[in-house]
Amino acid sequence: MRPALTLLTLGLASAVAWTAPQRLSLAPQGAILMRRAPPVIASAKIIPAANVGLGSALIVNAASAGGSARVVLGATGLLALFNLAVTDNARYAGAKRAMKLVDGVPKGQKGLAQTWYNCVRIQVFGQLVGLLWMVRAECVTGVLRGATTFMAANLLFFLLGAAPAKHDADGRQQPIKPGVAKFVLITDAVLTAAALLGSMCAAGTAGRAVGSYVFAAGCMIGAVEGFPLTLAAVRKLMKL
Repeated sequence: MRPALTLLTLGLASAVAWTAPQRLSLAPQGAILMRRAPPVIASAKIIPAANVGLGSALIVNAASAGGSARVVLGATGLLALFNLAVTDNARYAGAKRAMKLVDGVPKGQKGLAQTWYNCVRIQVFGQLVGLLWMVRAECVTGVLRGATTFMAANLLFFLLGAAPAKHDADGRQQPIKPGVAKFVLITDAVLTAAALLGSMCAAGTAGRAVGSYVFAAGCMIGAVEGFPLTLAAVRKLMKL
């Protein structure tokens, strides 16, 4: 049933996947001379489709799991459905637009646009690997190892310089404030450590319980924060 549900969800999501607003404007890139952007490039719809499909599969798995595994699977599934499907798509679309704005500039001189593009690709790929690992895991330890990989991708995203290099969905430079970036980095580090702790501790131990529930709490907060964006995207689709 799980493979069938995943395939069905991926098919539906591919048909109605949200894409970022179709606008472009130029943004300053330090000393780099910017050219007028070519027509808009839509973000690959595979990102929201994959997040919706994997998130749905995680929730199905959670229904048949027990204890800490149910909490981790369910919380991560909700995060993928109500946050990542929209935010990751917008980030990737913005990263592609930022790169299009520096099209023709020598590779080593693309500056923050290249940094942002690299960070986003690493984050998105790492998250999808972690989610897939969790879906295919046959034990709680495997689920938590996948969760560790998933959250480590977010941690690496900031460690590689995503905060000062951030661009919005239109490809314009919009750095994250240092205070906000520091808070998110610390939060991601704590959640990565929590998932890792849970995966290293034996079943039934306090370490596994604490690690699992701390990680799940962080995912639930992210799901709640992303819900308004997802709701807005769904309403937009219904008007098309």
